[in-house]
Amino acid sequence: MSYRSYTEQFKRRTGKTVTQYTAERRVEYAKRLLLETDDILFASAEAGFGDLTHFYRVFKKLAGVTPKQFIEARRHSTSESEAA
Repeated sequence: MSYRSYTEQFKRRTGKTVTQYTAERRVEYAKRLLLETDDILFASAEAGFGDLTHFYRVFKKLAGVTPKQFIEARRHSTSESEAA
């Protein structure tokens, strides 16, 4: 199967391009790592992003917040639930 056929079939079946799908999966993985480690550089590298700037850009586009804001929001919501 040619690459073009593959990408067309992929988009038809998922509604997303291969690049969009891959970025979403990588960001979801990075989110889990951020919650476990609070280490942005580690999460970025482990999720397969080549550089931190690209990671921030893609993460913010898909998550709506920066990785640091994501960690802080999670920390804030955790401390509120512990206080209750």
